[in-house]
Amino acid sequence: LWDLHNVIQKLFCWHDYHLHKFQSADDMPLDIMFPEHSSLLSDDDIPDTSQIEKKVFLSDVFSEGKILRY
Repeated sequence: LWDLHNVIQKLFCWHDYHLHKFQSADDMPLDIMFPEHSSLLSDDDIPDTSQIEKKVFLSDVFSEGKILRY
C-alpha cells in the first residue's frame, strides 16, 4: 500500500503535504482490517499508519474482496 500511496501522489502531482489514510468502504482503518499489524501504530493522537502500509499488499486487501478508499 505504501507504493500505491506514492504512485497516487505522483499521478496527481501532489507533494505529500497532507495526511492520508487507507480504509475500507465501511470506514474500517488498516489497524482494524489487519490486526496482526496494529502494534506498528504509534500512540500519537493522529495515528501514522505508514508502517502498516509498508507491510500490507494490495493482494492482501483485494484477496478479501474488500473495497479500499484513499
